[in-house]
Amino acid sequence: MKGTLAVMKNSHYMITTGDGEFKLPNLAPGNYTITAWHESYGEQTQEVTITGSENKEREFRLQSKAVLRRPSPLQGAGSRTSASAADRPFCSTNQPT
Repeated sequence: MKGTLAVMKNSHYMITTGDGEFKLPNLAPGNYTITAWHESYGEQTQEVTITGSENKEREFRLQSKAVLRRPSPLQGAGSRTSASAADRPFCSTNQPT
């Protein structure tokens, strides 16, 4: 069994839906850094400015990093593996500035 724990400085976070969408509702006006993270796909950040009650869209493209494994008696030397596409990333934002 394996688990991941994320400790945040705020309450603005989201686990994406099955199709990769996320919403961070009720953000106060300000400048934010949004971070998308996945343990196998890495991390990306984007800046966004909220000026009122408008909706903003941001797109993150996290890609699997192929991992080379050492050959075993049942694998060829060039075998690769990658993380399951079913795993979903975690998105969060910082406090407004």
